[in-house]
Amino acid sequence: MHIEQEHLRDRHALDYHRKVLKSYIPIMRENLCLVNRLATVKGVYDTK
Repeated sequence: MHIEQEHLRDRHALDYHRKVLKSYIPIMRENLCLVNRLATVKGVYDTK
């Protein structure tokens, strides 16, 4: 019984983490695009 409760709690935590990840992935993707753009711009200025 106790083990079953632990398992349910773990599954709930996993579902929660999955929801958080789903909401964060688009933001992270946008940030990566910005970082890449900044890096390329910086690289362009460095080569000049």
